[in-house]
Amino acid sequence: MFDHVSIGVADIARTRKFYDAALEPLGYARLSDGETSLGYGEKEVGLWIGKAAKPVKADMESGLHFCFVAKDRKSVDARLSDRGLLRQVRPGLSVTTEVVMLKGGCFCGAVRYEAEGEPRHETLCHCSICRRTTGAPIVAWFTVRAGDFRIVTGEPARFRSSAAATRTFCGACGTALTFRSDDHGDEIDVTTCSLDEPERLPPKSHTWRASGLSWIRSADGLPAYREKRAD
Repeated sequence: MFDHVSIGVADIARTRKFYDAALEPLGYARLSDGETSLGYGEKEVGLWIGKAAKPVKADMESGLHFCFVAKDRKSVDARLSDRGLLRQVRPGLSVTTEVVMLKGGCFCGAVRYEAEGEPRHETLCHCSICRRTTGAPIVAWFTVRAGDFRIVTGEPARFRSSAAATRTFCGACGTALTFRSDDHGDEIDVTTCSLDEPERLPPKSHTWRASGLSWIRSADGLPAYREKRAD
């Protein structure tokens, strides 16, 4: 669930023993155990511990570093008390936070976006409107809260693809970017393959299979729904 932070630990054995004991009472389990770094995590927040190769911030000295990593600021803020507790356990420990963003954009780079929060509803859509608006037989999507999605560069073009939905795309290169239903205005669907790292969000289902092309055969073992999911 969490991305790796580039850090290293000089004495991994001693550091592992110390933090196993310090973090277990806080609900964190060790997730990774490399030669030069350690990773811990609980349900929403990951912790990466090591010796930073260079200062993380201009005013921070190089040394043992403790970084909270999560996909939204709310999850990090919920564990603020852990920072103070760990500083008491190990005085002088530097602590920072990092929100892991999903970043992407169009083919030509004119439009760029960021999304935080927990992505959900990762799916492969077979509907005829997705086909016609992209020229592809299937389109991969994921969903985030509308408030967690923002355009950071450029301005996408938009059009009404039906009486109840708006889609956006790059007006320069044509990359399909988002879908937003009038009935679910608090969320937005984003094309998975417009992400910089689409491998991070593999699909979990097939939707609108009833209107899919007859020559598409799915052998990936994912659940397939005739139309949209019940949830």
